[in-house]
Amino acid sequence: DAIPELISDGVNGYLATPEDADDLFEKVMLLLNDPARAKLMGDNGKTIVKQQFSLKILIDKTERLYHNIL
Repeated sequence: DAIPELISDGVNGYLATPEDADDLFEKVMLLLNDPARAKLMGDNGKTIVKQQFSLKILIDKTERLYHNIL
C-alpha cells in the first residue's frame, strides 16, 4: 500500500497493475529498452527518499508521534 505514496508513475518508477503480469512485463521492458530513462528514474527515486526519509526527518516524525501519544 505504501508503494503509490513513494512512486510517482513515470517520474521515479512505474506502477504496475497488481496481479497483472503483462503490465509488469511491459513496464520492465520500457526500462530495459531505455537505460537513460531508467537511470533518471533511479536518480529521481534517490532524491525523493533523501527528502522524505532522512534521519532528521524520521527522528522528527517519531518525536511528534510520541508527543501526540503522550
